[in-house]
Amino acid sequence: MEVLNSIAAQSYSDIETILIIENSKEIYNAIQNIMLKNNWKNLSLVFNDTVSGLSANRNLAVKVAGGDIVAFVDDDAVLFPIGLRKW
Repeated sequence: MEVLNSIAAQSYSDIETILIIENSKEIYNAIQNIMLKNNWKNLSLVFNDTVSGLSANRNLAVKVAGGDIVAFVDDDAVLFPIGLRKW
């Protein structure tokens, strides 16, 4: 959950976060409960029960994404707060 907390702590507020959960409804449900408890904004939770793997999950995220810029973060990463501005 550290990665989600670090995304939520970014100073740039117009971030859409898409979390792909692969093949585990238990993990999906647990994270959905944590999302509700923490009131995380702009977080979409997507369940992938089709093709497995990193490439398939990233392609699914790109399809779901609504923004113009897409970045990927691994689940074991922590982001440093950066003062980003809209261009």
